[in-house]
Amino acid sequence: MKFLYSFFIFFALFKIYSESTKIPKKITPVDESKTFSLGVTILSNKTIETSLPFTSGIRRDLYDSNGNLLQSEYYDNKGNSIEFDSKTATEKRTYNSFNFLENVKTFDKKKKLSSHLKISYDENCLSLKKEETCVSEISLYDGAGKPIEDEAGVHKYQKEFDTNCLKQETKKVSDCKNLEIMLNKKLKPVEDKEGYAKVYKTFDEFGNLNLLETYDKFDKIKHKVIYAYNYDCIKLTNKPLGCIIFQEYSNQIQKDKINTNTLSYGKRILSYDMNCIKTKKNPEQCTSLEENYDINGKLKDTTQKFTFGCMDYSIELGAFAKKISNFDNNGNEITREFYNSNNQLIEDSSGVAKYVYTYNQECLDQKNKLQYCRTLSEIYDKNLKLKYKAIYDENCVKTGKAILESPNYCTTWKESYDSFLQDGNPKEKIRIIKASFDSNGFKTNLEQYDINRKLNIKTVFFFEKEKLIKKENQDINGNIIEDSDGIATYSYQYGNEIFTTLEETRDVKGDLKENPEGIARMVFTYDENCLEKKKSRYECTKLEEFYDGKGNLVEQKSNTENTRGYAKMVREFDNNGNLILKAFYNKKGKLKKNQIGIAKYKFFYDENGDLKTEEHYNKKNSLKQKILYTYDPACKIVSKDFICNTSITYLDKKDHLLDKEKLDDIPYAKEVTSYNQLCLKTILDPDECIEKKEYINSNKETVFAEYFQFTPVPNSQSEIKFIKLKLTQNKIPISIEFIK
Repeated sequence: MKFLYSFFIFFALFKIYSESTKIPKKITPVDESKTFSLGVTILSNKTIETSLPFTSGIRRDLYDSNGNLLQSEYYDNKGNSIEFDSKTATEKRTYNSFNFLENVKTFDKKKKLSSHLKISYDENCLSLKKEETCVSEISLYDGAGKPIEDEAGVHKYQKEFDTNCLKQETKKVSDCKNLEIMLNKKLKPVEDKEGYAKVYKTFDEFGNLNLLETYDKFDKIKHKVIYAYNYDCIKLTNKPLGCIIFQEYSNQIQKDKINTNTLSYGKRILSYDMNCIKTKKNPEQCTSLEENYDINGKLKDTTQKFTFGCMDYSIELGAFAKKISNFDNNGNEITREFYNSNNQLIEDSSGVAKYVYTYNQECLDQKNKLQYCRTLSEIYDKNLKLKYKAIYDENCVKTGKAILESPNYCTTWKESYDSFLQDGNPKEKIRIIKASFDSNGFKTNLEQYDINRKLNIKTVFFFEKEKLIKKENQDINGNIIEDSDGIATYSYQYGNEIFTTLEETRDVKGDLKENPEGIARMVFTYDENCLEKKKSRYECTKLEEFYDGKGNLVEQKSNTENTRGYAKMVREFDNNGNLILKAFYNKKGKLKKNQIGIAKYKFFYDENGDLKTEEHYNKKNSLKQKILYTYDPACKIVSKDFICNTSITYLDKKDHLLDKEKLDDIPYAKEVTSYNQLCLKTILDPDECIEKKEYINSNKETVFAEYFQFTPVPNSQSEIKFIKLKLTQNKIPISIEFIK
C-alpha cells in the first residue's frame, strides 16, 4: 500500500513516471497485436516486464518485499540496454524508515547518474496522518549533484503544515498546508501560472482556515482573505466553508493611474437561521443575512457567484449589496428581500424585490418538495407593490394532488399584475384565477376574471370515482361557453384503471374542436404486462393517435426532440412487457422519421430478458443501423438493477462498425467493458468491479481507455482496493487514481 502512495506522489508532482512512459524518438512502434500492459500492481519480491507503448522495447521492474518499486530498466527486444528518453536507461528508488519514497535516481545506459530527485517528509504530519501526502520538500539535481529545474522552472517545492488542522479527523493533509513555496535553482521564488510564488495560511484551533495570503516572486502580497465562522453551524453541518460569517478579501494587484500597485479590499458578512440549519443541514439554504462592503466599509453592490458540485455559476440575480431572509420555526424560508448599496429595495432579474411564502407542515413532513407544499406565494416589486399572489388549497396540498399534477394544481386563488401604457399613461392589467376544491382535495371549478375583476369564464370539473371525466367552460350564468382557444368542453374516458384512453376537446355546439396543437381527439391504449412492471403510461403506451376536428389523423404541431409531429405512434410488447417495436407514422399512415432520422425501432431480447439487439429503420422501412448489447452473467447475478454491459456496438446495415456516439467530441463505434470476477464476489457492487473500459472507433482503434486493477484486501490494515488508470488514444497514461 505504501508503494502505491509513494508512486502517486512520484507520478503527480513530477514527470518521472510520465518520462518512463513517453515514446522514444528512436524506437519503432510496437506491433498492435502485442499485449499492452502497464504492470502497475502490488507484487512482493517480483520482477515484471512491461511492453513499452508503441515501441519494440520492454521495461523490467523490480519490487521489494513490501511491494515498493526499487528499480526500472529499459531494454530492446534483443536484451540490450536502451535509453528511454532523457538519458534514462535505469531508474532506482530508495525509501525511508516510514517506507515512503525518498530518492529517485536515473542512469544512462553507461550506468552514469543523470538525475536525482529527493523527497522529504514532515515527521509531525506523518505521526498524525501517516500518509504520503506529508511531503515537505521535493528537489531535483543533475548527475553531478547540481540543482536543476523542472519544466515549470522549479528546482525545489517546500511545504509546511498546521498542527491544529492535522489533528482534525475530517481534514485532509492537502487542507492543512500553511505554507507553500516554489524556488528555482538559485533559490529564488518562482511564480506559477496564476502569478503566485508563495501561499501562506493560518488556521483556528479547530483547523479551519482563517487567513489566506498569496505573494508574487518579489514577496509582495497579491491576494488576501480573512475568515470567521459560526461554530454552531459547523457542529450541525460539518461544512466550515458553508458556515462563514465574516470574510474580508482583496482582489488581485492592479496598476492604478499613477502606475503603482494597489490592493482593493472588501468585506462580506453573513448570518444563518439555526432552525433552518437544524432541519436542512445545508447552510447555503439557510442564510438569513448577507451584506457586501467595499474598502471603506460602505455597502457595495456585488454580483453573486455560486458553486454547484465542481462547477461555478453566476446567478443572474443582479448585483445587490444586501439580502435578508426570514424563516419559520421549522426552518422554511418565508420572506426574501434584496437591497442595493443605498439600502433601497431592488429587483432581481425576474423583477422581484420581495418574496413571501407560507407552507403546510404536514405536507413537508411527508418529505414532499417545498414548492409542492406552499399555501401562499407573493412577490412584490421594489415599491412593494404586489405583482403576483397565489393561495393554495390546504386539503389539496395535504392529499398530494399537487404532486400528481403540478405545484399549481392546488392554486385556489391567483392574481398577477402587468403594467402597460394606454394613451401614453401607465395602466395595470390584472389577471385573477379562483378555484374551489372538495374535501378530498379535488378541484371542482376554476374561475377566471377580467381586468375589471369581473368573472370572465368558469371551468367546472366533473369527477367519477376520483377520475376526471370532463371539464366544462361556463359564463357567469352557468351557460356553456368557449375559452380563448375556442374550446367549450374537455372530456376524458378510461379504458384503463388509471390512465385515459380517449381525450377530446369540443366547441359550444358539441363538435370536435382542435386545440392550439391542432388536435381535437387523442387515443391511447396500454400494454397491461408492461404496466404491471413499470406502471408508467409513457413507457407502456401501445398506441397513440391524434385526430383533427373532422376525425382525420393529424400530425401534432409541436416539435419535441424525438417526435417531429407524428400523427400515430405504435408500440408492441412481448409477453413479459418488454418493448419490441416502436414506430412513428404521419397523417397518411406512412412511416415518419423522428428528429434523429429514425422512423421505426425493433428490439430483441435474450432468454434472461436483457436487450441484445436494437435495429433502426428509415421512413422507407429499410434497415439503417444496429446496436448490439452483451452482458456479464456474473454481474447480472450480483445486481439485477445494474446494466452490466460488456459491450455496446454500433453497426451499419451491412454490419460494419459505425461511429455513432461521441466521448469528449471523439466519435466511437464500440464500448467494451469487463468486470473482475473476484471483485464481484467480494464487493458486490458491479460499478466498482469494472477492470477495463475501452472506446473503439470504426477503424478498430482505441480512442480512449480506462483500466482498473482490483487488489483484494489482504488484511484490515489495507485500504486501497482499486487502481484506476486513464490512457490517451495512443495508450499513454494520463492520470492515475487510487480508489479506497
